[in-house]
Order: sequence, then structure tokens, then C-alpha cells
Amino acid sequence: MERRIKNLKPRTHSTDRKARVGSVFYALRSKVAGFTIIELLTVIGIVAILGTVTTIAINPPELLAQGRDERRIADLEIVNQALGLTLPEGASFFRGVPKTIYLSLPDLSPYPGNCSGYLGLSELAPDWNYACAHPDIYQKINGDGWVPVNFENLSLPPTMASLPIDPNPDSSEGLYYSYVVDDRGNWELNANMESKRFRYGGDYDIESTDGGNTIVLYEVGTTVHLAPREVSARTGIVLRTPAETCGFDYNPIDSNYPNRHPEFYNRWTPPGSGTAVITKLWFYQTNMSLAANETVELAVYRDGDPDYNKISESVIATGTASAGWISSSLYSPIPISLGSTYIFGVGPYDFVDGFWWKTDSTQEGVGFTPCFDPTDNPSGYQNRDGGHMLNDMVPFTSSTSANVRPGMPGMTYTPH
Repeated sequence: MERRIKNLKPRTHSTDRKARVGSVFYALRSKVAGFTIIELLTVIGIVAILGTVTTIAINPPELLAQGRDERRIADLEIVNQALGLTLPEGASFFRGVPKTIYLSLPDLSPYPGNCSGYLGLSELAPDWNYACAHPDIYQKINGDGWVPVNFENLSLPPTMASLPIDPNPDSSEGLYYSYVVDDRGNWELNANMESKRFRYGGDYDIESTDGGNTIVLYEVGTTVHLAPREVSARTGIVLRTPAETCGFDYNPIDSNYPNRHPEFYNRWTPPGSGTAVITKLWFYQTNMSLAANETVELAVYRDGDPDYNKISESVIATGTASAGWISSSLYSPIPISLGSTYIFGVGPYDFVDGFWWKTDSTQEGVGFTPCFDPTDNPSGYQNRDGGHMLNDMVPFTSSTSANVRPGMPGMTYTPH
């Protein structure tokens, strides 16, 4: 037995076994490691794509703008309800000065109170004014704030401790609140929506559905048509026809229609795509073409409509006795489709000594049909008419003259 034990040799396959196990483990580890790297890269790529798609779909800037718009809606409702508490006080209760646009912007101007330190504010009619309160008190509810109503003296004071202001105030972008009152105690509050969702044409458009007279501002109050038409043009893109291609020098009296002035209907295709809202119409006058007491009438018509109906109100622009563009805001802004053709009517309204429309190569603009003689290109624009005021429909008359050219229109619009 001892001999047998002594003759037994230790097994030698343990080393080989370790080697084989190690080889298998290494192979498996290599396979697993290689698969993990590829998988990791694949997952990273998928996550990156999904992240990009999700970011685009969510659109953080738009969501932030929607949040601010929701606050704007709530803010105006708070102020509107507070103003409602003044109704029991009667019409004689002081709610502000008529023909004044009170803004929720702190006054930064060297001339206190008139908001002249801000860019982007529309020019108002001579009998209208802006009003801003001092930065230290413009949110007070004691009558010193941007809404000049003493809410503290009401028999039933409101719950608000201070007047709200726009969450992202910027006068150049039209982001502020405004307040207007008339002499009967009626009021109107306005705010400019920032997000695509709440603006005109959006899924939750509240600007054109609030019952007010403008489709580019949110309006609440007892009467939502008190604000002057200029407030509709808070912001916008100015597009004007290339004056170097259009113009004429014409005696104001039309020989075919004695004692009547001619009017002209110009075809224009504003470039671009999508929907826009026109808030202001422009006209170019040359030096001394319109005196300070002379005016021109402007309107927009639908091209291609069987009757070529007028789709805007007529507005009146006043001359300045110097070369340059003059304009007038639409009281009710109108939607158009960029890239489509419209007809812009231009006619005299109150001329004293006549007028001249001439070229000026310094002006800007694109999309206007070049002005040829009617005999060369009768489809370039509609014929002139002998009426004193612009027609409700574009007239087609035979009273054309080879030396007549259309005027030079322009517009201010906001894309949507």
C-alpha cells in the first residue's frame, strides 16, 4: 500500500485547466467587452437622436413664451377685475385721463411722464399721449402706478398688493401692458402675446377672438375698442416698394373728370411665405409733393377676387412738405398671405394745390411689379379712376394715359 501510494504521481492537468479556463474567460471577456462598446455607442447615438427630436418637439423657448403669455392673460384679468370694483363708485370716479395710453413701463425719459425714453413706441395722433410712472412707484395701487386708479380708497379694495407688469418687458418688441379710459368711465387693457400658440393664428389664438378691434393684441375691459389704431403697430416689419422703379409727375386734375383727382391701384406681391398681419400702410412723397395740410388715402384690395373688393379700411396719411415716407395705422389690422398678390390703392383725400409722386433710388423694398406704361404692360397694375375717394372695389376704366405711373406703397406687418 505504501509503495502504491508512493508510486502515485500528482495530477498535472491542474495547470492546463487553469490555462484553459483563463483562455475561455478571456475570450468571453473580450467578446462581452467588445459587444458592450458597440452597444454603448449605439445607445448613445439613439439617445442623442431622441434627445434632439424631443428638444425640437418640446421647443423650450416656445414653452417659456407660452408660460409668459399665460401670466399675461392672468395679469390682465387681475387688473380688469380690480377695475370692476370701481363700477359702484360711478362714472365720475377717476380712472385716468382720456386719450392717454398708460404703459406698464417705468418712466426713463428726461421729460417725466411721457415715455419718450423708449424705442419702438408707435407715433400717436396729435391729441393722444403716452404716460409712464416713475420707476419707484409704477407698481403702486394708490393712483401713482401705471394704472392711475386709487384702488386703496375703494369701499371693497382688490386683493392685489401691486400692479402686475409684463414678465418680459421690452418696448422694442411691444411687450408691455397698456391701459386706456374714456370720459364715460369705460376702460381697455392690452397685452402683446409672445408665443405662437396664443398669438393670432395659433392653436389657442386669443388675440383675434377676444372681441376687440385688433387681431394682433389681447384686449380686455368694458369696451375693447377704445385704444387708438396706432397701438396695433407695436412691432412689425416695414416693407416698402422700390421707388426707383415707380413714380410719376402728374397734374392733379384729371382731364377726363374735371375738378376730380385721379387715384391709382397698384399690384404688389409682398415676398415670403406664411401668414402676416398688416398694421400700417405707407406712401412715399417727394420734396414738397404734399404740404403739411394735404393728405392721401390708402387701402388694400384683394387681387383675383372677381370684384376686387377692398379688404382693409381706408386710412389717411398726412403730408409733411418734405421728401420721405408717410404712413397711417390700420384701426383693424388685416391678415394676408406673403407671396400672394394684392392691390394697394392710392388716391388724394384733401389736396390744395396738387401733388407729385416721383422716383427716389434710395428707397427699399422688393416684390413690386415694375411700372410700365399701361400700353406696354396693362396687367402690371389696375387703371386709374376719376373718383375723389378710393372705391370699395377696384374700378376698371378706359381712362388711362401712357404717361401715368402708380404710386409707391408700403406696409408694416407682423409675421405669424
